[in-house]
Amino acid sequence: MDRNFGIIFYYWQPEGVFEPPINFYETDEDFVIQVALAGVKKEDVKVFFRDGEIVIQGFRVFDFGEGEKKFYNLEIEQGKFEKRISVGYQVEVDKISSKFENGLLEIKIPKKKPKEIIIE
Repeated sequence: MDRNFGIIFYYWQPEGVFEPPINFYETDEDFVIQVALAGVKKEDVKVFFRDGEIVIQGFRVFDFGEGEKKFYNLEIEQGKFEKRISVGYQVEVDKISSKFENGLLEIKIPKKKPKEIIIE
């Protein structure tokens, strides 16, 4: 039996925003998404389910303080970010949960159990 219910997973990234790195895996019970969001405040992140996708949006900005600066390297992206991950409709939408600790956002998406249909 196909453990993914025949779902094809994909990632989509809009232009003009940065893409935070993720881990995406499954267990017997859940799909799990982990998003690395160092320097992002919890209140600056939104997660929702729409059209079979988990959508993660937010904003990161660094305060470099007052005065003139001479930068040698700026590799850490800032500004808006958005990540869309297709998980299909074979999930328990009302039971999706998330937590944000130490710069890591973790989203658990429970899988729907196949419903057996009794033959009469």
